[in-house]
Amino acid sequence: MKMIDTNCLLMSHSKMKSCSNTEMISNAREMIQEGIKSAIVVVKNEEEALSVKELNRLLVKESLPLKLEIISLCEMNEALFYEVKQGNVYTLGKRESYVYIDYAVEQSQFEIEKILYDLQIKGIVPIIPNPETMEIFQSQPNLLYKYIKKGALSQISIASLLGKNGRKAKKFAVKFLNANLADLVGTAYMDEYISLQEGYDLIAKKIGESTAIKLQRNASSILVGESIIREEPERISSKRLFIL
Repeated sequence: MKMIDTNCLLMSHSKMKSCSNTEMISNAREMIQEGIKSAIVVVKNEEEALSVKELNRLLVKESLPLKLEIISLCEMNEALFYEVKQGNVYTLGKRESYVYIDYAVEQSQFEIEKILYDLQIKGIVPIIPNPETMEIFQSQPNLLYKYIKKGALSQISIASLLGKNGRKAKKFAVKFLNANLADLVGTAYMDEYISLQEGYDLIAKKIGESTAIKLQRNASSILVGESIIREEPERISSKRLFIL
């Protein structure tokens, strides 16, 4: 099964402006070598999207079989549906429109749940990226359970699983995987190369091969806008601790 990185950067957007093409091509070749043919790049604005489009042109010029798809990281508010409808944000898929959302803790739970519900009624599936690194979900892990039950998706970082975001993020990444609260994994790569294959191998070994396969299939589904495989999420007990 081909691998798709669901949260990738060949380097940080700030570095894209200053680095050489040689550096980016080198990183792209590493991805291709481990079997990645497509990668989803999360952008916050049009300037970042233009950088990714330019990089795609460079990959074509170099005849490298790697395609970067763009998805927006959007503020979670009631105007999001209209922004999607007007084509002002980048989504993936047609039958299912996926978009990453920037979790806003200053909003009330009532507002957040209403927005999540309204988005899905209108055919937009929100994805919460890297919840294992957020203090709100570390202190209230069952808040993520609540959102997943209401139809949101979550994507955890391979970097967290490998311990590169600290012990706490690693602990919660594993907890969320075990409790079926992680639908996707991505490298969330910034300043060093993170191996997606190494992450999947770790998941297969410590959590189960079926989980690793499910996550890979979900990545393929997101890319083409199909529904993903979902298992019943579980609440997280404060007494349960999973360590890789």
